Parts: sequence; structure tokens; C-alpha cells
Amino acid sequence: MSRREGCLSDLQLDLLLGRALADGEEGRAREHLATCADCSARYDELHADREAFQTAMAPLDLRAPEPPRRLAPRRAAWVGSAMALAASVALVVLVGRPSREGIEVGQTKGAGWSGFYVRHQGVVREGGPGEVVRPGDALQFTTSLSAPGYVAVLSVDGARRASLYYPAELIAALQPAGEDVPLPLSTVLDDTLGLETVYVLACPAPIPLEPLVSALEREPSRPPPAEGCDVDVVELDKQEGP
Repeated sequence: MSRREGCLSDLQLDLLLGRALADGEEGRAREHLATCADCSARYDELHADREAFQTAMAPLDLRAPEPPRRLAPRRAAWVGSAMALAASVALVVLVGRPSREGIEVGQTKGAGWSGFYVRHQGVVREGGPGEVVRPGDALQFTTSLSAPGYVAVLSVDGARRASLYYPAELIAALQPAGEDVPLPLSTVLDDTLGLETVYVLACPAPIPLEPLVSALEREPSRPPPAEGCDVDVVELDKQEGP
């Protein structure tokens, strides 16, 4: 759908859907929607897409996963610059937590940490470093944050294609503080085989994600340039099999 000059972009509409626009900007955007049929129709389309996506990607039931087969990984955080490192102080993330057996894994530092679970053939297990997964498996990512932050999950698959796993909108989504807190959506893996690198971002602000996906498309071997964010790296090995 083509829209006239001065209309709202898809990114602005996504931000509006996620209630991530500043108060003044949100008011102006809603005033525009009230008088622009094109933008109002596009807003309704994006809202319907979001609802359908969230229904299809409901979170996994993590109440009784299989015991972990290995200790959870201690993943290194990547920070793009000295400015990003300074900004990350405002968002302290826990990289250590007790395992299911009560063994302490890792320590606390000012960097991102994430975990994930895998549902394969109806059985949920806790994932670890180099996890072997299959097409059609569902992944449920979790975070351990000492304060609320804005989270996103991006991926580069075995064909070196970049994609956005979470959230459904093109902006990092607010995630509450807490230990091993699941994201509100799961991700179903496609049939592209090979090594896959997943980047889990924890940011102090709701950053736009379209530039990060584009950067991964251009340079798939480098982490996304997310200034001010902590980035956890998760390596998956997607193989054929039952």
C-alpha cells in the first residue's frame, strides 16, 4: 500500500503498537491516524499480523522440563564501544544462577545473560552450548535481569541469512526483571540446516531493530552493532533427524 508524504512509516506504526513512542509523538501519531485512512488501514493490518503471530508463537510450558543435560553456558557479552560499555552500567544483568540441581553457574557482572529451552516432539528440555536442534523444534528464550530492560533476539542461520526471532515488532520489547523469566513468545525453527548464531540483546531503551537486522545481512559474521546493549551469543547446530 502506497502512502502519501507525511504519513506514518511502518516503523512508527510498530512503535505505536508497542506503546514505545514518546508521549508527544504518540499523541501526534494518533491524531494523524484519526484523519488518514491509509495509515489507519495499515495500522489495522500490522495489529492483525501481530495478533496472529503471537497466537502462533505462544510461549512453551516450562513447568516441568527435562533435567538439563549439561551446565548452562557462561556466554561472553559483546559491547560495541566504550560508550556502550558505560551505558550498560545502567542495566545490570545476572549471568549466574543456580542450575536445576542447585549448582552455582557463573557469576554476576554488568553484562547480558540469557538461557533457552527446546521443545522437540512434545518434550521440553533446557538448552546449552552447541545445542543440537531439528527443523520444527520450538525455542523458548529466557532472561535473568536485575532491572527491567528491552530485549530482542536476532539470528544468522546456516545459509548466512539474518532474521528477527523476537519480538514481532521492529523494536526491542520491554522484559521484566527476574531470574530465568521466559520471553512471551517462542520461536519455531525452519528447515535451514547448519550452524546458527543467535544474538540475545538486553538494552536500556527500546531501540529500533531493522538497522540491526540489515547490519547482520551485510556482515553475518559480526555481532549486531547495538550500542548501549549487552549481547549474549547462543550457538545452535541444526541437523536433520527425527
